[in-house]
Formats: sequence, structure tokens, C-alpha cells
Amino acid sequence: MSHCHDEHGSHGGHDHDHDHSVHDHSDDITPALQSSLYQQIVFDDITTLNESRRDAGKAIVKKTWAERLSGEPELASDADEQLLMTVPFAAQVKLHSILIRTSPSPCAPRTLHLFVNHDNLDFSAAEDLDPVQRIELSQTSDVQEIPVRRALFGNVQRLVLFFVDNFGDGDEGVSRVSYLGFRGEWTRLGRAPANILYEAAPQPGDHKVKGTSYGWSTAPPRSKHRRFNQPNSGLPAPTTGPAAALKRRENTTPLRTGVLATKKGMTSMFVGKTRVPCTVLQLDQVQVVANKTREKHGYWAVQVGAGSRPARNVTSPLLGYYEAKGMAPKGELAEFLVRDASGLLPVGAQLLPDWFQRGQVVDVRARSRGMGFAGGMKRHGFAGQEASHGNSKNHRTIGTTGPSQGGGSRVLPGKKMPGRMGNDWVTVQNLEVLRVDNELGVVVVSGAVPGPKGRTVRVQDAKKRKAPALPHREKALRELRDRHPDADAQLEAARRRHLEMKEARQSREADL
Repeated sequence: MSHCHDEHGSHGGHDHDHDHSVHDHSDDITPALQSSLYQQIVFDDITTLNESRRDAGKAIVKKTWAERLSGEPELASDADEQLLMTVPFAAQVKLHSILIRTSPSPCAPRTLHLFVNHDNLDFSAAEDLDPVQRIELSQTSDVQEIPVRRALFGNVQRLVLFFVDNFGDGDEGVSRVSYLGFRGEWTRLGRAPANILYEAAPQPGDHKVKGTSYGWSTAPPRSKHRRFNQPNSGLPAPTTGPAAALKRRENTTPLRTGVLATKKGMTSMFVGKTRVPCTVLQLDQVQVVANKTREKHGYWAVQVGAGSRPARNVTSPLLGYYEAKGMAPKGELAEFLVRDASGLLPVGAQLLPDWFQRGQVVDVRARSRGMGFAGGMKRHGFAGQEASHGNSKNHRTIGTTGPSQGGGSRVLPGKKMPGRMGNDWVTVQNLEVLRVDNELGVVVVSGAVPGPKGRTVRVQDAKKRKAPALPHREKALRELRDRHPDADAQLEAARRRHLEMKEARQSREADL
């Protein structure tokens, strides 16, 4: 367990010697410093997405305990109220609690999601993944010590903190954090150093072994193991980070955004004399809601919404989000990664079926049908047990789960067992577009699509095939911009109207 002396430099202006056994603290949180992880944080590798000022997230983690109540520096969000921070550690950490200081104002974060040992996590992945722990924060100016479930944070090398929303309920688009610290135990990574002594000349008396030809002799020299040396092998050094991740995926990321569609059912069409089974997908008010840029969010993406939802069924933060875009609340919302800035579209533009071209191939992603609880034979294809010869009432059971086979007398996570079947994300690749109809608002693709009728699916250009021809891409983009020539002006007007309504609501609340 580590002990950080740097953060004990000042406590209310009184001096005391730093003895390991005697500490006179007047603050209730001060005993947490006995297990502070301040010295184990790799400050240079801390990354924060959607921060308004560069390296602000790094600055609040660098604050010592004596500086915890200072207002500057402060981490503030930029485009919206969400923040995504990754804190790497130089050791293997067992996290006990998190120390955080926010604000008593509505800009204080409300919900915090914690993830462990994730590399290059972005906002889209953070919203799709289930957090290791979900924490509800308090609206206060004091330092909060928030305990975590120690059993889930026993081997932490990278901690990701996702601030989902704040107490503004959609009226406050900025989240602020002024101090962040961590408490726990740590174990040094790697093996302990060893001292190796080499002899100038072998001593026969120390190395006698039984020889085969005559009596006792010295041992033959051992062959030297040649370890693979990465720096001297001529291979390029491995790269990490968001930029390297985008570089690795640049050839597989589609050039254009996808759309959200509703699966209406299956039918068949004749292509020449061949009967081809196909699926009808309907586009319902598919609009561009927002654009994600690499400068602000760490990646390029287009946020697309489809359908509609009554305002009474939408939370206040989400209502304010749509109000600033100048559109009604959407029933479904999804992000589609694009390769670069050329794939971004005007906010508020509507995507029609002619966004796709007849004959091109697309990937369709959706959740499969839920089968309910299923046994091992149906869910995983187990063979089952004997039908007779002494077997009774165990014909379809999975049998032993294999403990005490090197797993520490326990069943390892991920073991194939009976459970809920289906309702998983499934991607069907390379489906051909057979028909496009703007009047009916449908796209007909060959083959089957995951999910039941009425399921919302994601349709995008195929990753493993060539993109649609350049003339079609330019034509589709030109027609989209012609249908919405004043999209940027409408967005600015909606933002101004949103700010005016926000000020009116705040003044009305102040009067009450």
C-alpha cells in the first residue's frame, strides 16, 4: 500500500511532522490520504473528451490535497454536459473510493459511470456498454468520498469516468468538476529487480558434474537465449491512443453515415427469372440530429434520429437537447462513425431512401429476436447425455461445469450454460439493395434482417466492400443540400430561441 506525503504539506495552516504512526487531522476525509493513489497516476497520459479548455482534466487530477478547495483550475464541458475522462495508473490498483468536488449549482454532474481497463473508449461506446458501477453524485461544494465496490475494482490499470448528465435538467449545458482524487491499494507491475553476478572465469570446483567419458568435469557452457528485441528488430514501434485507433480503422470506416429504419417484414421479388427473398425497411422521419468531430469528441460521427416520441415521455435534458436543434423529440437515436469531416451532414437534414443506390451492398445491424430461457442443447448445441443405461432425468442437462480444473475450484466467467437466448446485437453484412422508393419511403434489401417486425435497424454502406460510386455519393449529397438550403440558418435560429427560452425559464424560477 502506498502512502503519499506530498499531499500532507498543509492542513489549515498548522505544522506537524509526518510520522507514519501519528497523524492529527481535523477533517473527516483526511484519513483517506493514508491510501492515496496520487503517486501512481500517469498524469501525462490522462485524456479528457469534450473539455472546454485543453488539459483541464489533467489539471484537476494534479491538484494536491491542500489545493482541493481552490476553484482554479476547473474542468468544464464544451459542447454538452457530458465528459469522458481516462486516468491510467503506473501500478496495479485496487480502488477503494473516489474523491470528487463539484459545485452546488446546476452545473454539478449528477450521474457517473465507471469503466475499467478500456482503451480508446468514446462517447458512443460508453453509452452502449454497461458500466462496472453507476454512481449518483450530490450537488454540494464539499469534497465527496464515494466508495466503490471493491470486488469489481481489484485490478485497475485504466479507469474511465463518464459523466452522463448534470443537475441542470437540460437547461445547463456545461458540467464542472474542480477536484478529483482516488483512494486504494496498489501493487507494482513487473517482477522485482534481481542482482546477477558474473564470474570472470569459471571455477571448476563450483561447477563439477558427472562426465560421460572420464570422472568429474566442468559443465558445458549453456546456449544463450536470444530474446526478441522490438527496438532492434527493424519493426515500427507500436502506437496507441485515439489517433492510432482512427488510423487503424480508416480503411474500414464508411465514408457516409447510415440511417435508422423499421423492419416491416419479408417478401420476395423476381430478379430476371430468379425469385429472391427480401426484407422491406421503412424510413420514418430520419433526420441528422448532431455531428461529432475529432477536435471535440475524439472521433468523426453523425448522430441520426428517427420516428417521434411524445414530449411527456422524454426527460427534461433530452427535451432541451432537441429544442436547441429545432426539431421534435425522436423515437430512436443512434450514431454512425464516418471516416473524416467530409462525411458530416447539415443538422436537421432529412435522409430519404435515395441516400442508397440500387445494386449497392449494405450492412444491417439490429438486435435479434429474444427466445427466452433456453437450455444448453438449444442455446449452445450441446450433445446431451445418454438416453438409457442408467441415466435418469438427466438426458438434456449440461452435466458438470468443470471446476477444480485449474480454475481455483470455481466456474470461470463466460462458461456456456443455460440462460436467456437471443436479443443480442447481430450484423448481417453485404445485403444487396434491390429497390429504393422515396414515395413509399422504403428500401428493399435481399435476404433476412435480424429482429422481429417493427424492430429498428441500422443500415449503412458495407464495410468489407467498395463504397458506392463517387457520382452517386456526390449526387445524393447535392440533392440533400438542395432540399435543405437554409439548414445552418435554421440551426442558429433554433439555438438563439433555445437560449431565450432558457433565460425565461430561469427568471421564472427565480421569481418563484
